[in-house]
Amino acid sequence: MYEFSRVVFGKNATPVESQFVAQENARSNQAKYPLAAETLLKSTYMDDSMDSVETIERDVELYHQLSHLWGLAGMKARKWISNATKVAEAAPEKDCARNSSIPQY
Repeated sequence: MYEFSRVVFGKNATPVESQFVAQENARSNQAKYPLAAETLLKSTYMDDSMDSVETIERDVELYHQLSHLWGLAGMKARKWISNATKVAEAAPEKDCARNSSIPQY
């Protein structure tokens, strides 16, 4: 008998399993990463998050919290994108989306 120790992509149940793992990780670490947990629970499908915050400072904090939260689950967030230059600069260039067409400010 073999048993997977990680979420295997490509199976029929993968989307449900992925959501479950991500949401349990968010709930378990909500006290330490409240911004990230809220985004993950309310604005994330599988491994894609899309959220909006009131200030650039809060956006940078959200980036850091999400990076740490995903890291706790053994995942790495990539393809970061923001319409605020300061936020985009917070992420390493190798982790940013390329060829975006959103206006920067």
